[in-house]
Amino acid sequence: MRTEQNRIGYIDVFRGLGILLMVMGHTNSFSGYFDKFIHAFHVPMFFVISGYLFRVNESSLSIIKKRVRSLLAPYFIFGGIHVLRAAFIENTIKIEFLENYLLWSKEGMPVPGTCWFLMVMFWADIIYVIVQKKLRGTGQIITVVLITCIGLSFQFIEIKTLWGLDSALVAVGLMYIGSSARRLEFNRWIHKITTLNMLLIIICGITTTGVILLTPYINMRTANYGIWPIFFVNVVVACAIGISISKKLENFLGENKLVCYLKRVGRNSIVYLCCNQLIIESIKNYIHIENKYFTGIALLFITCFIIEIVSFVIYNTKLKNLIGK
Repeated sequence: MRTEQNRIGYIDVFRGLGILLMVMGHTNSFSGYFDKFIHAFHVPMFFVISGYLFRVNESSLSIIKKRVRSLLAPYFIFGGIHVLRAAFIENTIKIEFLENYLLWSKEGMPVPGTCWFLMVMFWADIIYVIVQKKLRGTGQIITVVLITCIGLSFQFIEIKTLWGLDSALVAVGLMYIGSSARRLEFNRWIHKITTLNMLLIIICGITTTGVILLTPYINMRTANYGIWPIFFVNVVVACAIGISISKKLENFLGENKLVCYLKRVGRNSIVYLCCNQLIIESIKNYIHIENKYFTGIALLFITCFIIEIVSFVIYNTKLKNLIGK
């Protein structure tokens, strides 16, 4: 668990940007091209970040205990709240909701777009710990590739896996990309890739956007990976662009309000992840604006405002134990 002192500022900014894109997507007001665009990278980027920050200098048991507190506990608590909310609205508890909540994670939940990530992240972390501790060199690379390809193959297999394990297998490959980038961060090519100038950011951004919109739809939750090599290239380029932008924001704007806010969102990402759709679903019927984009913007601002209050309460009381803090 990272302390306040050893956090990496631009990573928090990058994570904050990803979280805001996630909230925008969950408003369902920015559908179509925007939905296709963000799904190509905004979930995978969090697995890459996790790999970038991953450390195996602790015992496997210690890592598992931390992941149970920080990932499984929020999944069952906030996922349970989603199920109870649905039961309250429909005046009955659907067995299918409970079954999917306890076993399948990714499908059939009242609000499927959020908590599934926590379960997938948990299993990806566990698998990645084993790979990192038991294997080295070429054997490790081959194993990661095989694990990732098995996960990708579920794109063509009509089989549900327990607790989203198929997505967790793909996430292991994304984590390895992040871990490799961190290990080689002082390599001049890695440094160049993560410190792109504005011209390259624009060129790469336009090119990647075009590729995303012209290739099949991506969604890790539903096991849609499009063309596999293009999927990974898009994720890597999007992460390079996002990290480069985040570094520039931190370097040029310093600790101004925008950067501080993005860092705070990044630090509180688990609360945003768990609460955003719960809040959106609870308030959307009270916002009456004809233009759907203005509706989405209103939902974004109101949801983020409420989550800021919720985050403050959680992190400053014993409620922080709910998210493993």
